[in-house]
Amino acid sequence: MSKYLSLPLLILALLLAALTTAAIAPPQFQQPTATPSAPQVTFTADRTQINPGECVTLQWQVSTGFAVFLEDQQVEPQGSKQVCPEESRSYFLRVDLGDRMEERQVDIQVGGEAVEGPPPQGEGEAPPPEGETPPEGETPPGEGGEEEPASEPLDLSRLPPAGALDATVTPWDASSAQSVSVTVDGGQVGAPISPYVYATFVEHQGRAIYGGIWAEMLLDRKFYHPVNFYFPWGFERHKSPWYANAPDTMVTMDETRAFVGKHSPLVVVDGVRPRGIVQHGLGLKSGKEYTGYVYLAAEGQVQAQVALCWGEDATQCQSVSLGTVGEDYAKYTFTFTAGADARNARLEILGTGQGRLYIGSPSLMPGDNVQGMRADTLALLKQLGFTLYRWPGGTFANGYNWRQATGDRDKRPPMLNRVYWSEDVESNDFGIDEFMAFCKEVGAEAYIAISAEEESDAQRAAEEVEYLNGDASTPMGQLRAQNGHPEPYNVSFFGVGNEMWYIPLAQYIPIQNKVAQAIWSVDPNAKLIAVGGYGFPGKEEGKDWSYGMLEDAGDNMTLLAEHLYPDFHEDLQQHTGALAEETRHVVQLHRQYRQQIAGLSEKDIRLAFDEWNYAWFGRAEIYGEAAPRYYFRDALGIARGLHAVFANSDLIEMVNLHGVNVHGQVKTDQTDAAIEATGLAWSLYRHHFGTLPLTVSGETGALDVAAAWTANKDALTVAIVNPTQQSYTLQVTLQNAQWNGSGQGWYLSAPPWAYNEPGQPPQVSIQTLESVDAAAGLRVPPLSINLYVLPAQP
Repeated sequence: MSKYLSLPLLILALLLAALTTAAIAPPQFQQPTATPSAPQVTFTADRTQINPGECVTLQWQVSTGFAVFLEDQQVEPQGSKQVCPEESRSYFLRVDLGDRMEERQVDIQVGGEAVEGPPPQGEGEAPPPEGETPPEGETPPGEGGEEEPASEPLDLSRLPPAGALDATVTPWDASSAQSVSVTVDGGQVGAPISPYVYATFVEHQGRAIYGGIWAEMLLDRKFYHPVNFYFPWGFERHKSPWYANAPDTMVTMDETRAFVGKHSPLVVVDGVRPRGIVQHGLGLKSGKEYTGYVYLAAEGQVQAQVALCWGEDATQCQSVSLGTVGEDYAKYTFTFTAGADARNARLEILGTGQGRLYIGSPSLMPGDNVQGMRADTLALLKQLGFTLYRWPGGTFANGYNWRQATGDRDKRPPMLNRVYWSEDVESNDFGIDEFMAFCKEVGAEAYIAISAEEESDAQRAAEEVEYLNGDASTPMGQLRAQNGHPEPYNVSFFGVGNEMWYIPLAQYIPIQNKVAQAIWSVDPNAKLIAVGGYGFPGKEEGKDWSYGMLEDAGDNMTLLAEHLYPDFHEDLQQHTGALAEETRHVVQLHRQYRQQIAGLSEKDIRLAFDEWNYAWFGRAEIYGEAAPRYYFRDALGIARGLHAVFANSDLIEMVNLHGVNVHGQVKTDQTDAAIEATGLAWSLYRHHFGTLPLTVSGETGALDVAAAWTANKDALTVAIVNPTQQSYTLQVTLQNAQWNGSGQGWYLSAPPWAYNEPGQPPQVSIQTLESVDAAAGLRVPPLSINLYVLPAQP
């Protein structure tokens, strides 16, 4: 028996076992219509009527032993949450009693508007109405849905200013447009823009992988945490998303027949009613197919069934019989078709008959998953066209044992991801082979970050590189072949550590050099990206971390990584220029290093900005840990930041803008996905901007202008960012080149606080212009990102 079995439960288990083995017919109890003891539930708000832009604190308390959901998100039985509704609405607290849900409701009125009743379950909020643009510099009052200690003031950088979501942007107006002239010299060509400046980064944090890329719908499917009982027994209650299906169902965590990890659920099946486990909180789309499986074993005569339910009534469930369960673990498959949209659907795994039911790893995915990956996420990532993906971290890479996430996916042991503050369960379902399959699916190269915390990591690094790139005759190549991948993956980029600033530099440099040499001993052609850290302490006063790495480890790297996360600024001009300014600042530092460190220029160690984005600090984590919403004001800044990258193409080799959810350009909820405004801006440049940067001269005022030849110099690309409310016409004069016909243009124009949201019509989208005559001037709408491809020749 497991240590999680308390004395009262042990006594009850022994009694049931005795009844079963003595062949005494169990008493025929009627199925309970209510829980043995009704819960005490309180759900209140500190205010029920507020003005627009104000917030309220919801508070609740539920007697222990029950699953509690606030707005379909599971929460602790006692807690509080600050919410800032933009319009009158109701909030719901639901308590799962096993055979029914008990509900409490709080109505909040905003600005005197009456609450019109609860919104349809599973539907998002409507797009904000149109209105006026807020004045620049207005103090934002805070973002909705954030939990804040009542004693602390709300962080005012979290939400658009009052009325900002009602703003509109005027279209381009020729009559009021100001004329700006620039000269583009077709003969002044800079260093080619690296294709890797359109790279990205995904890590095992929050919902970047699980809930973002990976299609698995079940949380903790390998039962790292003990299944919750309805009574407060067990050392780690309420950490698992799984619950016994009824208050009198006996579930223990058995260690003697664990399918994977240290234990598996054991359910006592008594013939009285179906017994098993259930997980709530699943998202479904009506008519969509869902496929899954579960490993089961049994003692006695046990029949199994699974059910997917999108409502409380029995008619809102689809059940699949799995037949009689054998003594040894076996895989049982099933398919469902959802009968309705749902945000709090549940999966039940149940046994009938008499005996014991052992539950191994279950799985549930949308039927359209692609090798275990979400089809909707993949489609949007392909649309964005990232050229390279960095994985598995981030900080997660430090200490990561890649081998535990290889082989049979269902047999990979789960672990607790203690790298990040949420401490999510890491199933190890998405490992190195899944990542390589993902890169192949989206048509991108791989960049693998490798642990470099201590010198002993050198051996593990060498083995990982051999697994990826070694011939099938090598030890790790043989392992890869055994796992179904006989051909080498031929990965080029490897990161040596991540943000290692917590180790003194003098201590870290020998580790970096040893790990680098171990990688090169396996693959001499590997491109190694070392950890930079401008501004972090180095070995000597006045010489920072990056300086020391370049000076003492420069022979053991190809590129040096720097991470840029400028803060939020209320002022629009300052905010949109922050990423470009920080990019130029770091580039200038590295130009100085090349002058100060002997021989560094000859080594030509370029920059990899492998984390490059606006900081999420202070923003609401709407899509999970470190996953805020990005607005069009951020998109304007991303575009201006890329202009700074292009202007320094001789030194910048790589830029990684985050991919999914965590700082991501694609955001997902349970059933839908959308490209953020920032991702759309990125994709404009990725698909349409040239590769040979050109010098732009002239007084551009508030406009940010960049230009480049296409690779074969048959067209000139011109990009213009306008972070103002003014319309412009850009007149482009060519030197050492001439126009050669009409071209095409694309643009984004939206209010600063516009955003895109999964499952909702986009507020920001790419518009197209045909038959553009460059000689007549290029239109530049207010608050816009514009990119023109104009036929020309040198």
